[in-house]
Amino acid sequence: VDENKAKQHQSPKQVMSALDDLLTSKEAQVIHVPFDMAIDQAVAAFNHNEYSYIRVKNGMYTWEGTLEVTKEIHIVGEDNAKLVGRWHFRDRGVRPSTIKNCQMFLLGHTTAKEFNRMVYVTSGELRLSDCALLSPNAYAVWTANKGVSVLAGCILAGNADGTRKAFGGAVV
Repeated sequence: VDENKAKQHQSPKQVMSALDDLLTSKEAQVIHVPFDMAIDQAVAAFNHNEYSYIRVKNGMYTWEGTLEVTKEIHIVGEDNAKLVGRWHFRDRGVRPSTIKNCQMFLLGHTTAKEFNRMVYVTSGELRLSDCALLSPNAYAVWTANKGVSVLAGCILAGNADGTRKAFGGAVV
């Protein structure tokens, strides 16, 4: 029981170090986007018992609607991996989800239900590392209810050239 509590309360640095170790291990089973499947399909197919992480090749990847994440996932982007769309994290697991080295964008208009937020965390824990979250006219990260968001080395802005402002970086 004490071991499970210790795992739940690791620092972001400890989690990112463990993720780096995992990514360099020879046993890592990986879903490659776009070669194996599209990003939304990779998130749906990911199972931490079968795969170590989702690797996103450089390029731009979009999906329709909001990508609902209800389980632990781990995504690592190559340089210039761009994920364009809306996310809703509502994982009730004990281990955090991680996204590392990705540019995340929100383009287009939002509906009243979506309430101008790009990454919405309502339960579970999301750890973002070395990401750029670019969301013109929207909040980059919105954390509510029992959700937890940890950001390390991330940029939150409206757009890359600074000509459009975000509503705000993060709301908790």
